[in-house]
Amino acid sequence: MGLETDLVLARESFPELIANKLEEMIIDGTFKVEQKLPSEQSLAGDFGVSRPVIREAMKILKERGLIIQKNGEGTFICEPDSGLVTDTINRIIHLRKIDVSDIYSVRINLETMAAAQAAVKATEQEFDELQSINDHMRENKNDVEKRAQDDVLFHRKIAQLSGNPLLEIFVESMAALLVRVVKYTLDNKVGNEEGIDYHDRIVRVLRTRDAEKAKKVVRLHLESSQQNYKLALSHEENPEKL
Repeated sequence: MGLETDLVLARESFPELIANKLEEMIIDGTFKVEQKLPSEQSLAGDFGVSRPVIREAMKILKERGLIIQKNGEGTFICEPDSGLVTDTINRIIHLRKIDVSDIYSVRINLETMAAAQAAVKATEQEFDELQSINDHMRENKNDVEKRAQDDVLFHRKIAQLSGNPLLEIFVESMAALLVRVVKYTLDNKVGNEEGIDYHDRIVRVLRTRDAEKAKKVVRLHLESSQQNYKLALSHEENPEKL
């Protein structure tokens, strides 16, 4: 009976073992982004397993964001969406009941770092693009949905201008997690104009190329945003939390 159990466990692990091997091949460049994977039948022959095992391995790779399956065309390698990072962090936050103040603390540290690097590395044209995002946000200041999305886009853009792709991913994840907080604050009529004005100030400081001043103004902005959220919470008897 023990031998049979071991065999079952081994068979059940085949899809994950194959998925891991294929992931290694993607990482080391054997398979490249946008490249079409061999057919299920071909992979089954290569690995010496059945097609259902390969199918399960493909499901695992899809969950990891490494492949996309196109009807009638096949399976292709793709880059993982940074949204997967956000989703994972979001689950951890809710399961561990992490407070919004802790999220802001991480966000402040990440975004001040991004602002300092952007001040040094970004071009004037890129600062113009950042200003355009804020101008669009001002135009939509009475549309909470658009206003909140533009707010996140503004902060993502600063992270992009830092030139550090990993920092960009983490800033994007933190900012996306707080979209609900921004919407909640705006719904309670708190901090709308203030946030937009702070963004104008951030762009002006970034143009001076002073990294320390850039860090300071971003910190002040995010601390103000956190205080506005607390103020919005105080307006309600049964406040909604993240």
